[in-house]
Amino acid sequence: RYNRSSTTFWGTGVSGRWFGAMFVMPELILHLIAAVLAGAFAVVSIGIVACRIYFRRQRAITVKECGSAIDNDRLIAFYHPNCSAGGGGERVLWKAIQCLGEMREAGLHIRVAIYTADEPSTSYSKDVLAHANERFAIHVSPSLPITFVHIYEAKKRIATSKRLSMIAESAGTVRLAWAALVQHTPHVYIDTTGCAFTFIVAKILAGCKVGAYVHYPTISTDMLNLVWTRRPMYNNDAQVAASAIKSYAKLMYYTIFALCYGAVGS
Repeated sequence: RYNRSSTTFWGTGVSGRWFGAMFVMPELILHLIAAVLAGAFAVVSIGIVACRIYFRRQRAITVKECGSAIDNDRLIAFYHPNCSAGGGGERVLWKAIQCLGEMREAGLHIRVAIYTADEPSTSYSKDVLAHANERFAIHVSPSLPITFVHIYEAKKRIATSKRLSMIAESAGTVRLAWAALVQHTPHVYIDTTGCAFTFIVAKILAGCKVGAYVHYPTISTDMLNLVWTRRPMYNNDAQVAASAIKSYAKLMYYTIFALCYGAVGS
């Protein structure tokens, strides 16, 4: 006799239940993924709102600590941990600050902060300004209030990594930016080191307006080209350059990183 329950796809038999599950399971998985993504989006959104509220309070504290008697004073902060060095990037930094000093003299209400990873000292401000004058012949107007925000302790807590160094370095700059902005929250945040990932903290979390001058980017098309042509260089180890598989893997890593770098920088 014909046994329907054991042969039909959608019946009550074992075969029917098995084939029914094949069609039901993907739908359940999609619903589960959608629920997880919706929950993650909600958590991230709440976190961003909470950070915005926190940094708004920190900005009010910063303005008060600066002794600003004028409500429309604008706090401009430069992220340049090695501001006391004497390279081309530092020259651009101090030239920009010199221009802001001239704008201050012209009546624009500006206050400047510089995030530095140098160890603090009682004469630090005086020494750095004197060094900028001697090294670059740049004199900053004394009417421009400049605050040096030291992130020396935060810098010491960041460990270095020989593998995936660009990711480790970028993660470290995000932590430094958080430490810097917690201490001093400006209206305008300017990166002069090419550390675009700090914009995640400055713009998205702290709600600052951001700007950048990139003298030495974290990654460039020249670096990608060196890996593509398999030439041993400062960013391409000879062992990696000698292996096609390692070179292609590194090129993929560089390409993904470059896309992310460009996305956060824009």
